[in-house]
Amino acid sequence: SQVHSGNGAVVENWERNDTTGSGAILDGSGITESSGVFTFPSTGIWMVQMFPQYTAAGGPGIVLETCDDYSTGPTWVEQFWRGDDAHHGGSNTGATNANLTPMLFFDVTDVAEDKLQFLVGSVYSTGTLMGSSTGNETVAYFIRLGDT
Repeated sequence: SQVHSGNGAVVENWERNDTTGSGAILDGSGITESSGVFTFPSTGIWMVQMFPQYTAAGGPGIVLETCDDYSTGPTWVEQFWRGDDAHHGGSNTGATNANLTPMLFFDVTDVAEDKLQFLVGSVYSTGTLMGSSTGNETVAYFIRLGDT
């Protein structure tokens, strides 16, 4: 089923993995999310990786945005990943499945101010991010690698 359609922040339909046999490991309270903004439970170096099930009409893209001034800004810094539409002459109008695995390393030094959000879009039109409450279609991993 569709969990997000259009360009912009993915602010609805996130859920913690509860699929039996999926191998989810929860240590402590974990990452929390409110209105599409993710809060980290502790400081440190975090690896964030997304595996989207995503369709767009030409030039599909995923953006991971981070900020370190959430309460006073925020000033979002974008990391953009674009799907390949080169074999369509850069103007594909048909649906294209994106094979993107955006990943970033985030040095969280203040859990109140350092935040992350995901955005979806397309260079030529809107995108659709897929999901399901009974299986894992679009997945994001948050892994704490060590101290800052």
